[in-house]
Amino acid sequence: MIEASMPQTERPARKIRGRLSSPRFVSFFLVQGLGAANDNAFKIALSLFLLSNLPDEASQVRFASLAQFLFPLPFLLFSPLAGFLADRYGKGRMIFFTKFPEVLAMSLAIAAFGAGSSVLLMTALFLMALQSAFFSPVKYGLLPESLEPRDLSMGNGILQMTTNLSILLGTAAGVFIYERFDHRPEQIGITLLCAALVGTVAALYVPRTPA
Repeated sequence: MIEASMPQTERPARKIRGRLSSPRFVSFFLVQGLGAANDNAFKIALSLFLLSNLPDEASQVRFASLAQFLFPLPFLLFSPLAGFLADRYGKGRMIFFTKFPEVLAMSLAIAAFGAGSSVLLMTALFLMALQSAFFSPVKYGLLPESLEPRDLSMGNGILQMTTNLSILLGTAAGVFIYERFDHRPEQIGITLLCAALVGTVAALYVPRTPA
């Protein structure tokens, strides 16, 4: 009788979860794989370009050191904000919007490679790092919210595998793209922009989660 008189609380709505084999998760792994590959391809192509075009060793060392400083900087400055936004809005929606800085960075890279501007290249590198800083908490937070518990360990394993594989492929691609377009460096930026656009389109189909 006591239990019957206690107020009933509403049950929380059950989250709709998917399976790893669904097209939405294939899109998710494609998005994050292309992003990781593009990051590393750009960094390698940028380094090779600077080594080939800067006039002296001192300039090469200076810009190489600047690049090493700029890439982790957005992670140090914006990671708390990135984590807040990843929870404030649905992670599927945030994945799509975090692709725009990458598109902007690669558009800038086209002009930077074409003009041979080290300053513009460093700016594009910072934008790429900024995109990665906002993408990371979304990427790692999406799987627990959208996978069945029995699939979560496998999903994490696939995420780590595809990330590391994409880093290796991106590093090799950066060397290949630079050698292929050595005399037309703006084509390096165009190639990387195409990869960013493909990732942006794929981001439209990743799993949707509530805020």
